[in-house]
Amino acid sequence: ITLIDNDLAVRVRSVIAERGAIFFEDIVAALGTFPADVLKALWELVWIGEVTNDTLSPLRSLGRKAARGRRSSRPRGGRANFRTRRVLGPAGSEGRWSLLHGPTAGVTSATVHKTAQAQQLLERHGVLTRESTGIEEVSGGFASVYPILKSMEEVGKVRRGYFVEGLGGAQFAVPGAEDRLRQRPGTGEPAQVFVIAATDPANAYGAAVPWPGRATDSGKPGRSAGARVVLINGELRAWLGRNGDHLLTWLPETEASAGDAIRELVGLLTEEVSGPSLLLKKIDGALPQHSPLYPELTAAGFRPSGDGLLYRRQAASAMPRGRRSTMDGPPRT
Repeated sequence: ITLIDNDLAVRVRSVIAERGAIFFEDIVAALGTFPADVLKALWELVWIGEVTNDTLSPLRSLGRKAARGRRSSRPRGGRANFRTRRVLGPAGSEGRWSLLHGPTAGVTSATVHKTAQAQQLLERHGVLTRESTGIEEVSGGFASVYPILKSMEEVGKVRRGYFVEGLGGAQFAVPGAEDRLRQRPGTGEPAQVFVIAATDPANAYGAAVPWPGRATDSGKPGRSAGARVVLINGELRAWLGRNGDHLLTWLPETEASAGDAIRELVGLLTEEVSGPSLLLKKIDGALPQHSPLYPELTAAGFRPSGDGLLYRRQAASAMPRGRRSTMDGPPRT
């Protein structure tokens, strides 16, 4: 999607579209303006992917000019300097210029641009909220795509509703997302476990959804690079810091469910070790020995050390059915 603001660039593009492959001096003659201005507009079209050349000579000559200044074209040693391209203009104008995408490509309106952006956001998030656009750093924020989303709702392409509790009422979802949000694994089915980067758009916590109440003296969860989250059946169960030494957990309240969640978490910790070892210094802000995970951790191969619990990587075991890691890609809403 291309937006051209330079009037001269638009005129240059029109000349190339009308004439086809064309030399630089012919473009200047058709426009009747200064070559330096035409060259600048021409390269603006190059950098946005509208125009190309049949040789790399313009790029090379610009590089030489930037590095050492323009060189003399005088032949050396009395030998003729034969060249395969006409050079009647400044450096960077050699060769023939043509449109990269053909004469049908053109300037895209702002409405078309915003429509494509809204569709992309819906595909990435499933349920799009004001907070979601904050994650993506959308230019103009949620207000810039809201009119497009409203129009898409009116023609039945998206649904509007109150899908996520605690967020604003302006929530838009792709068809089917609401039903998938309500789905729960049946009795006896393996747990759906996802280990993804904390910064992944598939992780709504810390962005569209606030982190559950868990802050300790040694830190709090965050969407920092290298940190990971564990989602079991769609619920946040753990956050592992980027250094791997701090683990925060959110265990179910019932004893039976908590036991299952603990076993899942410990199994994931041993499988997600990326280096030769993993040293847990803190679990929920306290020493690992005080955590309900301690018996399972030691049974899985973690050993007490001076700084916490140390696990040394063993031969990788097969991942149980129903479990996915970051290698499998993020879950879809």
